[in-house]
Amino acid sequence: MIIDLLLITTGLLILPPALCLSAGSLLCRVTYSGCSRYCSVKGYQDGECSHQGDCQCREDPEDQSTIQKLLNTFSAQNPDFQILEDILKAIREHEQKHGTVTTAQDGKYRPVLLLLAVLYRATPVTSSVSLAGGEEFSQFVGSQWLLLKMVGHQLRNRIGEAKQGEIENILEYNRGMIAYQLNISTQSIPHAWVSELSQARNLSRVASHCPDHAIIVDHQNKVIILHIFGTRVFPTPSPQDILMDLAGHTIPFLTGEAHAGMVWGTRGVIAEAVPILIEKMKENIDYQVIIAGYSLGGGVAQLLSLELELGPSHNLLPHNNITILAYGSPPVFTSRLSIPVINNLVQIQNADDLMSGVSLRTITDLLARIRAIESLNLRRRVLLKMAITSGGKDGLIWGFLSKLMFAENEEELAWTKVQNAISNIPEGFSPYLHHLGKYFMVLRRKEDKVLPQLKVSKFSGFSGTSQFSSFLHLHPSMFHDHMPWAYNNMFKGFGSASLVGYYDMEKIMPGKV
Repeated sequence: MIIDLLLITTGLLILPPALCLSAGSLLCRVTYSGCSRYCSVKGYQDGECSHQGDCQCREDPEDQSTIQKLLNTFSAQNPDFQILEDILKAIREHEQKHGTVTTAQDGKYRPVLLLLAVLYRATPVTSSVSLAGGEEFSQFVGSQWLLLKMVGHQLRNRIGEAKQGEIENILEYNRGMIAYQLNISTQSIPHAWVSELSQARNLSRVASHCPDHAIIVDHQNKVIILHIFGTRVFPTPSPQDILMDLAGHTIPFLTGEAHAGMVWGTRGVIAEAVPILIEKMKENIDYQVIIAGYSLGGGVAQLLSLELELGPSHNLLPHNNITILAYGSPPVFTSRLSIPVINNLVQIQNADDLMSGVSLRTITDLLARIRAIESLNLRRRVLLKMAITSGGKDGLIWGFLSKLMFAENEEELAWTKVQNAISNIPEGFSPYLHHLGKYFMVLRRKEDKVLPQLKVSKFSGFSGTSQFSSFLHLHPSMFHDHMPWAYNNMFKGFGSASLVGYYDMEKIMPGKV
């Protein structure tokens, strides 16, 4: 799901020129011809410098930006890129019909990063309470994470650069290496899947794509594990994983609608892995089951938990002793009926990982809020002070400068305008998606002179998880905290990449201080 972050970047690319073209405006200070060349590179017909020194780009006759031209090119090569074209078209049509003012009336340039900083300051902080008694919980979820990453790394080794005829042999070798590292037999890994196997079956379209996953039977600890891995980016990206991330529109799933890409991925796992999982559960009737996924795999794990709870697969299960762990997972589901809460699903987030709020609706809301702030025509010096001081009490230096640079109560009035603007953005064209877990756990690593600690905050049920799914929580480390190496660092010293015994999550769940 790492590539799902590109939706935000794509959204920023379709912001109006008044917000984006900072480099062009700088060129106007040097040469007028530079603005025209700059706009041509950006995919516009041409551009010219205004009297205020701002670079104004003109659309070409077909109104196609660079991102649109790229999508047209990709769509000709891969029909699945039409999905992204349709999403961008829906965003543009919605903006034309319901959008707020998109061009500054005073013609002055306001950098997107400055507007984002003001929006970050204006966004409410999610309240949390530190919990005690989380040592066993941290060790368990840490071990499951490290095991998930080790198995995923080894399973995908050399797969990306292999020729189609070599895939099965390399996969079998990798399966043997996983067994060796875990000190188990290869028969204890009854199923391993990489997406290249879909291509061998001529199932190359994203709707029939199945994410990488594996099943391990741990006889020593009496646990069956299903791992669903995240978007494959390194060393060789998986185009179908990426398209699955970006297909953020909703399609029907069970009692509601869900992220289309995640639905397709879940259907693939149901077809390829669930029959084998059920078979192993029947063969080992007293074994517990753990399903763990990260990012894309975490989203699929959420929907798979719903399928095992409410779908046709539920009637095939010999028991329901299943625990699902979703790391760095986006919101995935909505319904006109009540939103289900899956009791055996635990979602785990590293610090300020933004993925818990990423959906097509929250991204379009973010863009609308940026436009709303920009349309207020606030002075840039006011925006800068808002971004730096967050409306707090001025120190000696800021207090002196404020008297020189700002009108009386100018900043206070600006904050009022900003709050009103971002609270009254147009209704989005896509629904808000929600998390499904009973528990949503936010973990923050705290270095200690003796031993590192994990500070745990717990949010329960629909009301608790909605604090994360209803909008994007902006933070300087929001991208970094989603990356797998950030999760690796968080769990360093908590568990190991080895098979461990099963824990009852309710018994080891941290309690309030």
